Amino acid sequence: IGFCHLRKAIRSFRLDRVESVQPQSRQFKKPSKFDVIGYLTNSIATLPRKFTIEVLLKTNLESARRELFQAIDILEPLGDAVLLRSQADDLDWFARELARLPWPFEIRKPAALSHALNFHAQALLSRSTQSQI
Repeated sequence: IGFCHLRKAIRSFRLDRVESVQPQSRQFKKPSKFDVIGYLTNSIATLPRKFTIEVLLKTNLESARRELFQAIDILEPLGDAVLLRSQADDLDWFARELARLPWPFEIRKPAALSHALNFHAQALLSRSTQSQI
């Protein structure tokens, strides 16, 4: 994480993509109360991916934070629920993550995520067996 003089903003940089480095005399001062981990987490969660996801979680913010991995989503309180915003390339993976949540939710977008979740549910049902009593 550093200050990009070209874009005049704090940015996160992937070191494996840096081709060369040239020392500069310019400096910048770290903003007061700058949260490095929070910034990086938000950067990763908002990276553009194939699918933009919005899911309304029927829970409170504290519970959502406890159950979800911070780097994959942005959580926003919305009345008595929480709006999860995320990006993903693999909707099947995201559907499995939703399936493990302990509370109800509503998929707002994309519709393909609902299809992936239904497929996952059917696969689970087909693998389960009922005992004969």
